[in-house]
Amino acid sequence: MSENEFMEVHIYTLGNGNGWRNLGKDNFGTGGYWGEGIFASGVLYWLDYGLERIFPFDLAEEKFCEYMSLPLPPDYDSEDQYELGVLNGYLCFAINLIVNEAECSDVRLLKKKYDNHGTKEGEGHSSMCWSEEFRIFDSESFALTKSCNILTYNGSRININDLEASTSKTLVDFTERFGGVFPHKNTLVSLKELGEEDAKIMESVEFEETKP
Repeated sequence: MSENEFMEVHIYTLGNGNGWRNLGKDNFGTGGYWGEGIFASGVLYWLDYGLERIFPFDLAEEKFCEYMSLPLPPDYDSEDQYELGVLNGYLCFAINLIVNEAECSDVRLLKKKYDNHGTKEGEGHSSMCWSEEFRIFDSESFALTKSCNILTYNGSRININDLEASTSKTLVDFTERFGGVFPHKNTLVSLKELGEEDAKIMESVEFEETKP
């Protein structure tokens, strides 16, 4: 997308019966690549790899908010890889680094700012800041436990990392390598009750094993 090009934004609200609505055009002036949207606390976040910025879309206000700069370290190398994700409802930013010849990831969470009295400051993205949380080695994080241990995966294993003791233990080894882990949370929301008449439950499909 060049400086003279724009994005046309459409939104679909479940159950209102209006289908897709056009919210207008936004000119971000970028030729970069946008990753998939990440949802956290009522906001969708898109990462622009070209401009190295994050563009938040507020679902309640149905509009894009002011862009956010990436929390890159001072010694950032343009070849360092980074990504957005969600940990316990917080937007997280993870950057992959090489420290003492070992691969690791520095993870930061986007949280509310606190004033000198320990109370949260204001609303909106101006009241948010990146908090450096932890560094993990050789794994990708996907969840925090109630005791503030971090769950990670690497190759075929799911590990639990004690951040205070700097120890790691394998919880499950699937023996076969997998590409990612997607945390699941049950919901009582019914699409039919929201007015989606065409909502259908996918049925399981059995495949016959093919013999060589």
